[in-house]
Amino acid sequence: MHGTAAVFKRKTDWGVDLGDAREWGWKLPKKSVNCVVTSPPNFALRSYLDDNDPSKESEIGLQETPQEYVDQLVEVFRGVRRALHPSGSL
Repeated sequence: MHGTAAVFKRKTDWGVDLGDAREWGWKLPKKSVNCVVTSPPNFALRSYLDDNDPSKESEIGLQETPQEYVDQLVEVFRGVRRALHPSGSL
């Protein structure tokens, strides 16, 4: 699987990144991404991480209130908006 770093180095035409969605959009050049595909977790529905995972506390969807959950999604999509090209799709 190729990451976006390989795309920007012109070693491939596509890339898939895995990681914290709150950080992703801020690591890429502005307006450099043509398509973002995401499926945000639902609020308080399920956990995708094991209980002993070091990222467990920051998992989106496990916030105590709906407002805290929405605040996390807003943080994600601010970075997505920064990285998404004006003609890109989300």
